[in-house]
Amino acid sequence: MVYPRDPQGVQLHAIQGILVYCFLCVPVLAVTDPEIADAIYKAEGESKTKHPYGIMKTYKKTTPRKVCLNTIAHAHRDWSGQGDFIEFLGSRYCPPSAHPLNKNWVGNVHKFLKEKNNGTSNRTNKRV
Repeated sequence: MVYPRDPQGVQLHAIQGILVYCFLCVPVLAVTDPEIADAIYKAEGESKTKHPYGIMKTYKKTTPRKVCLNTIAHAHRDWSGQGDFIEFLGSRYCPPSAHPLNKNWVGNVHKFLKEKNNGTSNRTNKRV
């Protein structure tokens, strides 16, 4: 059987097979920005804190959640895609050098993400 070829001579059938394998056989664990924001809200003390989502500044035209979501989106643009996104985000959002308790932030956010995703931890945090 002869399969159609693309302009560079790669058999389309082989590409289709690879795509099917990727979509069906490779588990993709992903979290959304709102799920990350929910985990940050919990890690920062939920309603018991004066600073929801860990946002220290008060804004007139937006909410702490929106500031958190904007920060997550900005970090996604700057992230190389290598390593753990939550660790990358934590280095900006809650740097360990700023306060001794900040060293727990990454672990706590992962813990709450894991709870949200029925025990599945996502250490690469691919964006959906």
